[in-house]
Amino acid sequence: MVLERNPDAIQIGLTATPRELREPKRQRREDQAITANNLAYFGPPVYEYDLIQAQEDGYLAACEIVRRAVSLDGETFTDAEVVLKKGVDIRTGKRVKRDELKPKYDATRFDNDLVIPERIAAMCKDLFEQLCANARDG
Repeated sequence: MVLERNPDAIQIGLTATPRELREPKRQRREDQAITANNLAYFGPPVYEYDLIQAQEDGYLAACEIVRRAVSLDGETFTDAEVVLKKGVDIRTGKRVKRDELKPKYDATRFDNDLVIPERIAAMCKDLFEQLCANARDG
C-alpha cells in the first residue's frame, strides 16, 4: 500500500466517509489493506463538515433518497434460474456456473454476490421512468 511504503512522509487523510468495515470472509489479504479501517490508521477526525452544513453553505445540492424495488427483487432464484438468467459473479465479472452457486438466491444476495443483467435493465428502466416523471422544464 502506498501509505505504508512512505512511513516518514506526512500523511493527511481526507474523506467524506470515515469508515470501519467488516472484512468479507472471501476478501484477499492485499484488499484488506486497501479497505482497512481508516479511522484506526489516521485517528479520529480533527474536523468534520456534515452533509446538512454543506447543503446550507451551497456546496452540495439537497437530495432525497427514494428506495425502489424492481419486479425481480421479490423473487427467489434457484441456482439453475441464476444460470439461465446469465448471472455474473460480482467480484470477477464472469458468468457463474451452476456448481459455483448456492441452491437459492433472493434480493438480499443481489449486488453482494451476483448480478443478473435482467435486474440491472429493470433498474435502469425504473430510474429513467422516475427521471422522466420528475423532470422539470428548464
